[in-house]
Amino acid sequence: MEQWTLWLTLALIALPVIFMAAATPYLTRRTESFGVAITEEVYRSPLVKRLRARYAAMTAALSVLTLIGSLLAFPAQDEQKMPYIVIVFVVVSSAASLLLYLYNHMRMKRLKQEHGWQQPDLQTAVIDTSFRLLKPTLSNLWFVPHLLVTAATLAGVLIFYDRFPDTLAMQYNLQGEVTRSVDKSYLSVLMPVGIQLMMVALFLLINTIISHSKQQLDKADAAASLQRSLIFRRSWSVMIVVSGFLMTLLFSFMSLSFLMTLPPTLVMLVPLLITAVIIAGCIWLSVKVGQGGSRLQGVPAGAAATGTGPSDDDRHWKLGVIYYNPADPALFLEKRFGIGWTINMGRPLAWLIAAVPLVLVALVIWLAP
Repeated sequence: MEQWTLWLTLALIALPVIFMAAATPYLTRRTESFGVAITEEVYRSPLVKRLRARYAAMTAALSVLTLIGSLLAFPAQDEQKMPYIVIVFVVVSSAASLLLYLYNHMRMKRLKQEHGWQQPDLQTAVIDTSFRLLKPTLSNLWFVPHLLVTAATLAGVLIFYDRFPDTLAMQYNLQGEVTRSVDKSYLSVLMPVGIQLMMVALFLLINTIISHSKQQLDKADAAASLQRSLIFRRSWSVMIVVSGFLMTLLFSFMSLSFLMTLPPTLVMLVPLLITAVIIAGCIWLSVKVGQGGSRLQGVPAGAAATGTGPSDDDRHWKLGVIYYNPADPALFLEKRFGIGWTINMGRPLAWLIAAVPLVLVALVIWLAP
């Protein structure tokens, strides 16, 4: 394997992290800034514009410097150093982004107080009772093909188990040489199938969360914000279904690579390409649609051009990112900073759901051959 594979892997990790970290303030709703509720008029003010620009520039600069420092500390010519490069880059750049966010969050709270940006009419919430009837997401039946592929992989593994080699290659170096292998067993050959099932379950849960998350409509133009919300949810639902299917195919390919003698280059390249497609799709959708559909073009808007957003509930958002409201029956809702959804930590069930991904990761690590 040539050195370009290592650099491609690093690029797939570093470039999306740098871009999304710097672009986040521009992708969130225009009625929220660094986790603080505002109006669109405030969002477009020169002062808040400068805050966004400075955050983006400083985040990108710190991330690039972190990447350079990681490469200097652990030269990429040595592939064994690759995990250290990735860990140092992700941890340090994430910590820097978090600190910059917290600084800007606190500053936005002070500015809101000093300028009196909190208005009484922000306290009114808008709910559309027909929202669920409009089918905000694809049906969970769209995950049936994922399960069929998983079932076919399971059947193939069980039928052709005797044809699997006695030793399974689990890892290659850049020269295509096997650096880690395990003895054949039902656990080792069925591991990709188990991961497939867990991935399908996780993607199905995410699709359900998108469908049942709390409405966030702008009372200044409820009809337009409803349309944007529907497009936002449907777009991400499609992305979840497509990404889930690609991941399912990827683990089927992994099972196939055990059974057949495939070139190491192909074994390493296919996962990289599938990962690149999924990451590129998520970034494109984030930029095109924005949080809650805030970046959509061509959606009719009336007063929403200077919208007020949902109710001003800053007191329930801890540091602008953690939502804690035991009185709110909603379990899922949109993030205030970034793209996607978060959970109401004021509900006991939320703690159980939040633990599920951690349990799955721990289970995969524990069962890994």
